[in-house]
Amino acid sequence: MKRSFKSGLTPTEFRFLVLAFLAVVLLFSAFMVANVYAARGLGKGGGILMFWKAARIGVHLEQGEPYSGAIANFVQPQVYGRSAQAGENPYFLDLPFPLLLLYAPFSLFGDPTLVRGIYLLLSEVGLLLLAYFSLNLSEWQPHRLFTILFYAFAALGIYSLLALREGSPVILMGVFYAGILLALRMNLDDVVGALLVLSFSHWEFGAPFLLLVVARVFAHKRWRTINSFLLISAILTAISFFIYPGWVFPWVVGIFANWSADFGITPGAIFIRWWPEIGSRLGWGLTGLCILILAFEWARARDAEFRRFYWTACLTLAITPLLGMRSALENLVLLIPAAAFVFSVVRERWKAGYWLTVSLLLAFLVIPWVLFFGGFLEASLRKDLLFLFLPVVTVIGLYWIRWWAIRPPRTWTERVTRPEYR
Repeated sequence: MKRSFKSGLTPTEFRFLVLAFLAVVLLFSAFMVANVYAARGLGKGGGILMFWKAARIGVHLEQGEPYSGAIANFVQPQVYGRSAQAGENPYFLDLPFPLLLLYAPFSLFGDPTLVRGIYLLLSEVGLLLLAYFSLNLSEWQPHRLFTILFYAFAALGIYSLLALREGSPVILMGVFYAGILLALRMNLDDVVGALLVLSFSHWEFGAPFLLLVVARVFAHKRWRTINSFLLISAILTAISFFIYPGWVFPWVVGIFANWSADFGITPGAIFIRWWPEIGSRLGWGLTGLCILILAFEWARARDAEFRRFYWTACLTLAITPLLGMRSALENLVLLIPAAAFVFSVVRERWKAGYWLTVSLLLAFLVIPWVLFFGGFLEASLRKDLLFLFLPVVTVIGLYWIRWWAIRPPRTWTERVTRPEYR
C-alpha cells in the first residue's frame, strides 16, 4: 500500500483524518451556535460580562477605566434591565489587574452575546472535567449506570445550572481546585503553583481551601510549587504595570465597594430571618463552631497521607459556605468533589452500597430542584433552605464516612475479595 511521502500516511488514513477533523469542527460549531442561542435566551451572564467589559477597557480596546462605575453601568442593565437594587449583585470589579489579564482573550470579541456563548461552552466542558476529576480523586471506577448518573448530577444540578446562567467563574475554579488536589497527589509541584495563581484570581470562592493547600505546601517544603507560583505572579504583575501602571488604588476602591454592597447569602442572615431575636448569635455561634472544626481537622491533616488530606480538603469546601462569608447559590457547585468522595466510600463499605449510593445521589440531585420549584414554601424560605441543604448534608456525609475515608490504605486481600475494588 502506497504512503504519502510528506505525511507518512496512506490515502485512506489521510482521508479518515480529514473527515475526522471536519466532523470535530462541525460538532464544535454546532455546540457553539447552540450555546450562543442559549446565552441569548437565558439572560443573566453578568459574571463573564463584567470581566469581558473590564478586559476590553484594560487592554485599550475601549475607552474608560476598568475599575470605574462604567462596568457596573454596563452590566446591570444587561442583567436586570435596570440598575441593581438592594440585595442584587452590583457587579463592581474587584479582581486585581494582573489576574484580569487572564480574561484578555475574551476581549478580542466585540459581541457580548458571542462572549457569553463561548464562556457557556467553556463552563460546560468545565463541569464535565470537574466530574471526571472528582471520580479520579475518589479512586473509584463506578459502574456505567452510576457514572452516567454522576455526570448528570454534576451537569444538571440546580447549582450547576445557576452557575452556567450567571456566567460565574466558579465552575472553572472548581476545575482548578480539583486539579490542585490531583497535582498534589501526583507530586506535580509546578502544576500546583500555576493552578494556585489561577485559583487566587477568585479567592473569595474558596479562600479556606487555598489556605489549607498553601499550609500543606509549606509543611512538605514543596519549594518548586512556591517558585512556580511566584514566577508566574511576577510575570503577570510586570505585564499589568506595563499596560496599566496605576491599577492598585482603583482596585482597592473596588474591593471596598463590593464589601459595602448588600449582596450574597450568609447563615447568619438566614437565622435572623427565621429567629430575629437570636439569629445573629446563632450565626456567630455557627461561625465559631466551623472555625474550631477546621482548626482541629487541619492540624491533624497537616502532615498526614494524601487520603486524609483530601478528606479534609472536601470538608473545608463543604464548610466554607457556613463560615459566615457572603456567598451565592451557584458557588455550591464547588461541593461536587466532596459529594463524589461520600458516594465512593458509601459504595465501598456497605453491602447495599450500590443502591444506597444511587439513592444518595438522587437525593443530592432532586431535593434542591424540589426546593427551587417548591410552591408550597415562600420564595425566601426556599432560597434559604436551598443554600443550607447541600453544605449541611455534605458535612454530615463526610463525617459519616470519616473513619473509613481516613483509615490506612486498603490491604491486598481486601482489594481482591471485594468486587467494587476490581
